[in-house]
Amino acid sequence: MTAVLGAVVLLAGCDSATPDTSGSRVTLGAALAASAPHPDCLAPPPITNPDLADFAAALQLPAEAYTFAVRFGASAHILHVDLCVPAAESIDDLRAPATSVAHALKKNSLGSQIDMLVVTDAGGVREKYKSYLVDRSFQTHSWDGTPAEEAMWEIYSLP
Repeated sequence: MTAVLGAVVLLAGCDSATPDTSGSRVTLGAALAASAPHPDCLAPPPITNPDLADFAAALQLPAEAYTFAVRFGASAHILHVDLCVPAAESIDDLRAPATSVAHALKKNSLGSQIDMLVVTDAGGVREKYKSYLVDRSFQTHSWDGTPAEEAMWEIYSLP
């Protein structure tokens, strides 16, 4: 129940851009909202922003990691990506999927406008830990596969 309430709180800041009503595009969130991708994951909410939906649809995560929500933060320069990683028991288990997100974002046109990337494991049915990863200087980090890239993540914890 705590994880569900936490997910609801996290989703309160979801992007509210006007959805594509032309019928030419089905968002990832709309396509997956009927069911969760894994029994330990919540059903993802619709992603209404077309750019965010395209990014989420193209995102390739490691096995057993699933996209839950992709949304802008307080501004369009902050991107929140909420994942569901059922096997993750600590924040360190989130690093590989978060790094996959950073690599994909750097290669996507959306990446040029993002200054801060926040990655959580908030898409699970139970809360396993209260930490998340942040790259506060996304534009200055290359995310090109250099060995020190995992050091770019800062760990933040909720009380």
